[in-house]
Formats: sequence, structure tokens, C-alpha cells
Amino acid sequence: MKITCMWFFFSCLFFQAKFTSCQKQSSCNSADLSALQGFLSSLHSGIDGWSLNSSSAEASPCCSWTGVTCDNSTGRVIGLDLQSMNLKGSISPSIADLDELVWLNLTSNFLDSYVPNQLFKLPKLERLDLSSNYLSGTIPTYSNLPSIRVFNVSYNRLNQSLPTLNGSSNLEIFDASYNLFDGSVNPILCNFSSKVRILHYTMNLLTGEFPTGFGNCLSAEELWLDSNMISGTLPDDLFKLSKLKHLYLRENQLPGHMSTRFSNLSNLLELDISFNAFNGSIPNIFSSLPKLELFYADSNLFRGTIPSTLANSESLRSLYLRNNSLSGEIDLNCSKMTQLSSLDLGLNQFSGFIDTVGNCLQLKHLNLARNSLGGEIPTTFKNLKFLSYLSISNNSFSNITSALLNLQDLPSLTSLVLTKNFFNGEYIPVENMLRLHSDCIHAMMERKLYMTCVDARKERRCIRI
Repeated sequence: MKITCMWFFFSCLFFQAKFTSCQKQSSCNSADLSALQGFLSSLHSGIDGWSLNSSSAEASPCCSWTGVTCDNSTGRVIGLDLQSMNLKGSISPSIADLDELVWLNLTSNFLDSYVPNQLFKLPKLERLDLSSNYLSGTIPTYSNLPSIRVFNVSYNRLNQSLPTLNGSSNLEIFDASYNLFDGSVNPILCNFSSKVRILHYTMNLLTGEFPTGFGNCLSAEELWLDSNMISGTLPDDLFKLSKLKHLYLRENQLPGHMSTRFSNLSNLLELDISFNAFNGSIPNIFSSLPKLELFYADSNLFRGTIPSTLANSESLRSLYLRNNSLSGEIDLNCSKMTQLSSLDLGLNQFSGFIDTVGNCLQLKHLNLARNSLGGEIPTTFKNLKFLSYLSISNNSFSNITSALLNLQDLPSLTSLVLTKNFFNGEYIPVENMLRLHSDCIHAMMERKLYMTCVDARKERRCIRI
């Protein structure tokens, strides 16, 4: 959605140079007036400043209408920006009669029904944003938008096959996410444009094997294919995308080992392969990913230990390996992992102590639940001043008194889960619970809920057992 928010601003700067200025003039072409009035007539409510009352361009100067931009020299409509105007109704085919249109922004309205096929034949259209409406139906598989640079139809109810935008040699951004598109993914648009930077296919009904062809998008910086039903082995050409920064493959049906060729993607900032069927060990490739900030590999079938290059990543901020079969000790080099703020290793088979974890001083979220960890909560946890969530449930930790002493002065802690630990007849010392400095802490232990609420302004403290 950041694309939607930013592109019109940059469009204005661009067209200021191309068309002298973004200022509106009073008169407009009579054919354009008719097209705009046709669009208006298909809406259930009006648009401030627009009129259906005249067929004369002089009597009804559409270049001064809200959201309309005209070319100063020709008087032709080149831009239509009606973002977040509370528009309801359908998109009239007459809008395609604006044959000089360069940008069209209808995002964040309540438009429904079908998108007219004629809209996908505008020869000069460079930016099309129909996102965040209730549009349904199909988009022509073979559209004719030779000038298109930004194509955004996300957050609608569009279905059947994805559009391929044949011949769109200037395409930079393609977003078809959050729709009902089905069938296989066709990366043929990478054959038409060498400028493609952003590809979003998130949350559709896409199936079939992961296709070969994305390797032709050599300028790609973002590829989002998450929340579909794509299967098969990742093709070799995917790992040619050396400029890729964001790769999201989450929630598909991808099997097999995680390829060592991920190391070729040296500019990656975010990699999400969670909720798939990857298995084997996590490859020791992270020294080749020096910019990686987020690695999500939770809910797969990984085994083995945390690779040493991952445990020494200086750039990593979020590491989610929950719900695998990883084992061994949690041996993180926190002296190098100085950016780590979110760590989820829950539901694995880790064992041993957690002494090293307390040295990751930027941690805000820490989940170690459902492992085979033991010992006491180390005194280093006193240094986790930013920690707001901690779960160590379903392990074999001991000495609840020591644990609370080490946690009681953490200023940011709001959620503490201790369930199913401390099995040697230990009980929660009330005096330590009262000293926890937090607006509201929920502490779970065995099958009882212990809650302490602290309100510093009223000095209110309460415990429920």
C-alpha cells in the first residue's frame, strides 16, 4: 500500500517537467468531458465540483474538476486522481475514451462490479491503480498497455487468470495481491520489461509448480508469492536475482531442502519461507547475506542445529524458527547479533541452558516455549531492558524465585509465560510478583493463572490466583 500512497506525488513531479505544470486549466476537450460525465453517471453519488448538466466544454470546464489534470498545451485530460473519495458504483467503459490518459488513481473507494476491458487498451497509460475496492470479474489475459509503468489491482475480488501485460516494456511495478486469481503463475511479463522492480502476488489461489522465468526480471527488488498453493522445487533462475531485497514465499507447498543458492541473493533484507515443507538442515550460508534483517523459516520440517553463520549474523533483527525439529544448544553470538530484537525458537527440540540469550540486549520479543531447555533463568536477563514478551513455557526450568528476581525490574515487560516449569514443589512468591514493573503482566504457571497489575499513577497492585 506504500506504493499507492507515494506514486501520485511522484507522478506530479514527473508530469510537471513533461507537461509544464500540474496546474489545471479551465477548459477541456469535449470528448474528454463526455467521457468524464459517463464515468460520473455510473456512480451512485456525485463528485464535488463535477457536473452532468452541460455538453459544452466551455460551460462545464472539466479541467478544473476535482482530481482532473489536463495538459496545458492541448487541454486533454492526462490524469485522474480520485483516491479515497468514497466513490460507490461501477467503472463506466467511457473512461477508456480518455485516450490521452497517463495516470488513473481510483484506489481506496467502494467501486464494485466488473472492470471494463477497454480500460486495458489505453496506449499512453503509465500508472493504473484500482487497489482497495470491491471489483470483481476478470482482467483480459492479453492487455495492450504499452506505456504502463505501475499496475496495481490489489485488494479486490478479481478472479481467473492473472493478466500478463504483453508488450509492456516499461513495466516497473506489478501488484495483483489479495484477489482471487487462480491457475499457475506466469512470469512472462519479465520477458517484456527489463525494468520490473516489484512483483506482488500475495494471497490469491495460485497453484502449480513454481515457474521458471522470474530470473529474467534482473532488476527485481521485491517478489511476493506468499499465501498461495504453489508447489515444486525452486528453479535455478530464481537465484539470479542479485538485486532482490524482499523474497516472500510464505504459506505455500514448497518441499525439499533449502537451497545453498540462496547465498547468491546477497542484497536480501527479508526472506520468508515459513509454512512450507522445507526439510533437512538450514544451510550455513548467512555470511553471504550480510544485509539480511528478517529470516522467517517457522513451521517447516527443518532438523539439526542453528548454523553458525546465522548465529553470528550482525544484520539480523528478526529470527523466527518456531515449529520445526531443530535441536542442540541455543548458542547465539550476541556480541555480533547486536540488532536482534525478535527471536522465536518455540516448539523445537533445543536443550541445555540459555545463558547466551540474555546478552542480546535489543530483544523485545523472545519465545523459547516447548523445548527441552533447563537450568535457571540467567542473571543476564536483567539487562533485557526492551523485552516486552517472554515465553519459556513447557521446558524444565527451575528456581522460580530466582527467575522472578532476574525479571522483576525489566521496565518493558508486559507478557510473561512460565507454564509447565518449576516442577519441584515450587510456588510463586507473592512479594516478587508485586515488584514486577509493568502496566499489566500475565504470568502462567502450571495450570493456574497468576496476574499482577501495576498502575504507577494510582499505586494500585493486584494479584489473582
